[in-house]
Amino acid sequence: MPTIDLLDADILGHRVSKFLASAQTPGLDDGSGDAVLGKELPGIVKELKWQGSLLEAGLWLLVGDLERSHAISQDFGSAEGSFWHGIMHRREGDYGNSKYWFRRVGMHPVLQELAELNSDRGALLTSDLPIEPLCEPESLADTLIDNCQAALTRRSGWKDDLEQICWWEWQLLFRYCLNS
Repeated sequence: MPTIDLLDADILGHRVSKFLASAQTPGLDDGSGDAVLGKELPGIVKELKWQGSLLEAGLWLLVGDLERSHAISQDFGSAEGSFWHGIMHRREGDYGNSKYWFRRVGMHPVLQELAELNSDRGALLTSDLPIEPLCEPESLADTLIDNCQAALTRRSGWKDDLEQICWWEWQLLFRYCLNS
């Protein structure tokens, strides 16, 4: 279960906080979805009037339903829609398409904050990386995509660190969408 360390439980409310706390930390790939949470999600989305929103896209991504997340995020021309869309393609292993969508995101405040978080926390990744660390906001999206691809194809020892960074990314983007 992921630690909700970048979201304010008071702002999220009890039901969403409990939902997030019971989810599995998202993997680097499409993995297997959480069927139990997937059944609970429509009720939460309806109750909060988040149907068709980027918050719903993020929640579907969290529970591993990439198709539902994709169906929502692709309808948004905003940087945030492109961001969720890019994460979804990264998780499904379509790395080139993910980079395309992140180019559409541009320099986003979430990328800046994630770069600072990685820098402040000593760039979790301590083992040998195939490419540069994840502390430069301008290259962070592409670097994260390349690192995730390498971790999955080489079965490296830094998969857990990357999953933590991707979880921070999810929380930061969800918070940004929640506050917009």
